[in-house]
Amino acid sequence: MRPLSLILATAAILSFTQQSLIAQQTVWTGSWAAAPVAAPATEKPIGSEGVTFRDIVHLSLGGRSIRLRISNEFGPTPLTVASVHVALSAAAGAIQPGTDHAATFNGASSVFIPAGTIAVTDPIAIPVHAFDDLAVSLFVPAQPGVTLTLHSLAVSTNYVVPGNTTSATSLPNAIKVTSWHLLKAVDVDAGPRASAIVALGASITDGYHSTPDMNLRWPDDLAVRLHATAATAHIGVLNEGISGARILHDGTGPSALARLDRDVLAQTGAR
Repeated sequence: MRPLSLILATAAILSFTQQSLIAQQTVWTGSWAAAPVAAPATEKPIGSEGVTFRDIVHLSLGGRSIRLRISNEFGPTPLTVASVHVALSAAAGAIQPGTDHAATFNGASSVFIPAGTIAVTDPIAIPVHAFDDLAVSLFVPAQPGVTLTLHSLAVSTNYVVPGNTTSATSLPNAIKVTSWHLLKAVDVDAGPRASAIVALGASITDGYHSTPDMNLRWPDDLAVRLHATAATAHIGVLNEGISGARILHDGTGPSALARLDRDVLAQTGAR
C-alpha cells in the first residue's frame, strides 16, 4: 500500500489541477442585448455595393474575451453577412486605434444565416471592461429578398455606409440611424461566478425619452448600481424592452408572452 502522505499529496495535486482547469474554462455571460424585430417597410433597401452597419453598444459586464450573436430571426430568406469587425468605440462612429478585431464563424470570415435563426461568432480575443462601448461593424452584400432584423429604438447613434467599411477607423460620410441592425447580443467570458439579469418590458424599459447616447435607461442605472457593490459586481444587465410591446398580444414586435423563451430564458447566463 502507498503511504497515506503520498495518497493525500496526489489527491491535492489532482484537486488543484481540476480547479485550475475550471478557472480557465470559458464561461459566457450576457453583457449587452437587444430584442429583435423586423425592419419596417420604409427601411432603405441594400444597394448593389452592399452596406456596412456600425452598431455602438454599451456593455454592462467586462470579460477576458467576447462573442457576438447576429440575428436573422425576422428574415424570410437566408442572409449572408460577409464581414464582421469589433473594436472599442471612439466618438462619432470612429474606433480606437489598435483595437479592431475581425470576427470569424467556425474560422470563416463570412456567415450564411438561415431564415429565422441566429449565428454566433467564434471567441474574439478582445478584453473588455464593464461600461465599455463597442463598435460592431457588419457588412451585408447585396442579395435579393432581404428583410433585416433590427432593434428599432436604440437611443444610440449608429452608422450606415455603402460598401464594406467594417475595418475603417472612421466613417466621415456615414448616415446616422437610431436602430441597431442585426446585432442581437454581446457575451463576455467573465468567469464562473458571473450571471445576468434580464429586463423585459415596453417603452420605459427600452429607454423611450431617455437622453440619446448617454446610456441612462433604467436598466443602465441598475447595471451601474450592481457594479458598485462587490457582492453584485459580477452581474450583467440585458435590456429586452421593446417600445410599443404588449403582454398578451403582438404590438411593435411579438408579445411578451410569445417572446419570453427567446428574449429572457434563452439569454446567456440569465439567472
